Amino acid sequence: TIKRRKSLDWLFSNITVTQENTYLYLFSRHFVRGTEYSGLYLRLTVIGSLLLFFVTDFWFALGIGSLFLYLIGFQLLPLAQPFRYVTTVQLYPIQEKQKEKALRQLLTVLLSLCALIFGIIGGISLASVRQGFLVTGTYFGVVALFIFIYLPYRIKKLKRKLEHAENYEEWKSIALKLDEETGAQEWKFDNGSPYFDAEII
Repeated sequence: TIKRRKSLDWLFSNITVTQENTYLYLFSRHFVRGTEYSGLYLRLTVIGSLLLFFVTDFWFALGIGSLFLYLIGFQLLPLAQPFRYVTTVQLYPIQEKQKEKALRQLLTVLLSLCALIFGIIGGISLASVRQGFLVTGTYFGVVALFIFIYLPYRIKKLKRKLEHAENYEEWKSIALKLDEETGAQEWKFDNGSPYFDAEII
């Protein structure tokens, strides 16, 4: 479901209107206006927060928070893919690396906010202030590892395997895995279109 959500326009006030921020604005709008990703983000954040609220063990809190940060980040990876086949977006005179940079910026903000929330709740539930600071620092460390190490490594690894595939079956298997990782096949499960009524057809 897509809604205008005009009341949330203030969230985009810090995005400077420049060519290099085109994709950042586009992805941010898509995240806020659609319930697919924003709803998922809110649900996982709430569930993780509730679990952390009732956890008093330091290591358990560390594990739960880190796990939910990874799950949220992994589920948001396909955020940019709905625009992959939009002709007007393809016409933008913008380099591909700017798209990757925009996605990384948005994920950094969303995961950092989630890490802060988890850290505050964890600090309230744990026995000492020191433990609260430790789990918060670890959560932000997990965010950094996901954004700057795991994400580039995972996609690059799959692309490298794709280039060195020895036969079509191997190439197809790797290509499908890459599509799954980046969310490039989600369009197959969405019959909606602005050009026709899918339910009538």
